[in-house]
Amino acid sequence: MGRHQITIPNDQLLRLNEAGFWQVILVSSASLAALKVSIAWNLIRLSPQAWYKWTLWASIGMPPSPRHQAALLTLRTKTKQHVD
Repeated sequence: MGRHQITIPNDQLLRLNEAGFWQVILVSSASLAALKVSIAWNLIRLSPQAWYKWTLWASIGMPPSPRHQAALLTLRTKTKQHVD
Protein backbone atom coordinates (compact mmCIF):
# COMPACT_ATOMS: atom_id res chain seq x y z
CA MET A 1 0.00 0.00 0.00
CA GLY A 2 2.00 2.95 1.26
CA ARG A 3 5.67 3.48 0.50
CA HIS A 4 8.20 5.90 1.90
CA GLN A 5 9.16 8.73 -0.40
CA ILE A 6 12.81 7.63 -0.52
CA THR A 7 11.89 4.24 -1.94
CA ILE A 8 9.95 5.69 -4.88
CA PRO A 9 12.00 6.31 -8.06
CA ASN A 10 12.40 9.99 -9.00
CA ASP A 11 10.46 9.77 -12.28
CA GLN A 12 7.52 8.09 -10.54
CA LEU A 13 7.68 10.62 -7.69
CA LEU A 14 7.52 13.47 -10.19
CA ARG A 15 4.42 11.96 -11.82
CA LEU A 16 2.77 11.49 -8.40
CA ASN A 17 3.50 15.10 -7.46
CA GLU A 18 2.03 16.31 -10.78
CA ALA A 19 -1.07 14.20 -10.23
CA GLY A 20 -1.48 15.66 -6.74
CA PHE A 21 -1.10 19.19 -8.11
CA TRP A 22 -3.77 18.67 -10.79
CA GLN A 23 -6.08 17.02 -8.29
CA VAL A 24 -5.95 20.11 -6.08
CA ILE A 25 -6.61 22.40 -9.05
CA LEU A 26 -9.57 20.37 -10.36
CA VAL A 27 -11.21 19.77 -6.98
CA SER A 28 -10.89 23.37 -5.82
CA SER A 29 -12.23 24.81 -9.09
CA ALA A 30 -15.14 22.34 -9.09
CA SER A 31 -16.03 23.17 -5.49
CA LEU A 32 -15.82 26.91 -6.16
CA ALA A 33 -18.09 26.53 -9.19
CA ALA A 34 -20.59 24.52 -7.13
CA LEU A 35 -20.56 27.19 -4.42
CA LYS A 36 -21.22 29.97 -6.94
CA VAL A 37 -24.11 28.05 -8.51
CA SER A 38 -25.58 27.35 -5.09
CA ILE A 39 -25.48 31.02 -4.11
CA ALA A 40 -26.98 32.05 -7.45
CA TRP A 41 -29.83 29.54 -7.06
CA ASN A 42 -30.64 30.91 -3.63
CA LEU A 43 -30.64 34.45 -4.97
CA ILE A 44 -32.92 33.40 -7.84
CA ARG A 45 -35.41 32.05 -5.34
CA LEU A 46 -35.42 35.30 -3.39
CA SER A 47 -35.43 37.80 -6.25
CA PRO A 48 -38.75 39.33 -7.35
CA GLN A 49 -37.49 41.04 -10.53
CA ALA A 50 -37.25 39.19 -13.83
CA TRP A 51 -34.13 41.03 -15.07
CA TYR A 52 -32.25 40.00 -11.93
CA LYS A 53 -33.23 36.36 -12.41
CA TRP A 54 -32.02 36.43 -16.04
CA THR A 55 -28.75 38.02 -14.94
CA LEU A 56 -28.22 35.29 -12.36
CA TRP A 57 -29.00 32.55 -14.89
CA ALA A 58 -26.45 34.10 -17.25
CA SER A 59 -23.88 34.21 -14.48
CA ILE A 60 -24.51 30.51 -13.78
CA GLY A 61 -24.09 29.46 -17.40
CA MET A 62 -21.35 31.65 -18.80
CA PRO A 63 -18.36 31.77 -16.40
CA PRO A 64 -17.56 28.03 -16.28
CA SER A 65 -17.00 27.90 -20.04
CA PRO A 66 -13.70 29.88 -20.20
CA ARG A 67 -12.40 28.10 -17.09
CA HIS A 68 -13.06 24.67 -18.57
CA GLN A 69 -11.48 25.68 -21.87
CA ALA A 70 -8.37 26.92 -20.09
CA ALA A 71 -8.11 23.76 -18.00
CA LEU A 72 -8.52 21.52 -21.05
CA LEU A 73 -5.94 23.52 -22.98
CA THR A 74 -3.47 23.25 -20.11
CA LEU A 75 -4.01 19.50 -19.76
CA ARG A 76 -3.68 19.04 -23.51
CA THR A 77 -0.39 20.96 -23.53
CA LYS A 78 0.95 18.92 -20.59
CA THR A 79 0.08 15.59 -22.25
CA LYS A 80 1.74 16.67 -25.49
CA GLN A 81 4.91 17.50 -23.56
CA HIS A 82 4.96 14.01 -22.06
CA VAL A 83 4.42 12.36 -25.45
CA ASP A 84 7.21 14.34 -27.19
